[in-house]
Parts: sequence; C-alpha cells; structure tokens
Amino acid sequence: MRKAKFIELQYTTHASLDLEEEGINPDDIKSTFFKWGMADIELKDGTKHTIHLNHHEVDCKYHEKGGVYDEDYERIEVDWFEE
Repeated sequence: MRKAKFIELQYTTHASLDLEEEGINPDDIKSTFFKWGMADIELKDGTKHTIHLNHHEVDCKYHEKGGVYDEDYERIEVDWFEE
C-alpha cells in the first residue's frame, strides 16, 4: 500500500481589465497575450498597449481541486480526503 506524503490543493484567483477605462475599443483589437499579471494588446493599427491587470486576492476558504500523493508524487486514493 502506498503511503500519503503530500496533499495538494488548488485555488483560483481572477484578474480583470476594463477596456473602456483603458481607452481601448474592443473592435480595434488585433491580438492579446496575458502573462505574469500583464496584458499585451495589439490594435489593428499597430498600436501596442501593455497593461497591469487588476488582481483579486485568492479566496482560500474552499479549494477547487485537490489530491493526495505518495513519495513519487503519484496520486493515491484515501478515505480521509474529499476533493
């Protein structure tokens, strides 16, 4: 029987961007790229905007996913953990 070594929990946070507040017409957007809390937005006319996203705190009240893992980080089932 494999022994539990790790419990992993996953939570989600949200980030938002107000296009109107940033002066961006959604009809003018050519492409977007999001990474590290930043939005890179390229408009059809070639203008580029890099904008810091508004982050919301992580709500750790309830996890969305979780699991129990053995020493090789293989997921195992136990009767004392509910996902």
